[in-house]
Amino acid sequence: MKKWVIVLLLSCATWITAFSQENSNDSIPLSIIKSVKDDSAKNTIPSLEINGLIVDETRTKSGREFYRVFYKMWEPPPNAPDFMITIKELPGQGRGSRVQILVNRELVFLNYLQPRSDYILSLAQYVDYVLKQHLKDLAEMEENNIF
Repeated sequence: MKKWVIVLLLSCATWITAFSQENSNDSIPLSIIKSVKDDSAKNTIPSLEINGLIVDETRTKSGREFYRVFYKMWEPPPNAPDFMITIKELPGQGRGSRVQILVNRELVFLNYLQPRSDYILSLAQYVDYVLKQHLKDLAEMEENNIF
């Protein structure tokens, strides 16, 4: 979560710095100036979007290990729509915990997470497969204008 906030703040700071310079026409690329002029003509505010973001909301060592293993193997499918994956860890019974995987704030996967490295690896591989299938389904639905 902290990494995500830092990246977002740095991106916003860069954006604000680019627009706050006095001789802005000399240092800002023409395409950005045109984009801002087009947005101001429509009375809208230019927005900053980060697509393909994976958010870590884990709490324990095994949760962080799951996130690390999943993040290393994750490669989004081609033609995937814009998405944000959130990996959340909730308290469970005993030594284990529950892991939730959300795509665009929609619950896609929920399972218990055990603190064994072989289990974490197999679960991360399965979640990788499930998310790729889910994103492919979303892409098909977007192509066919189903939603």
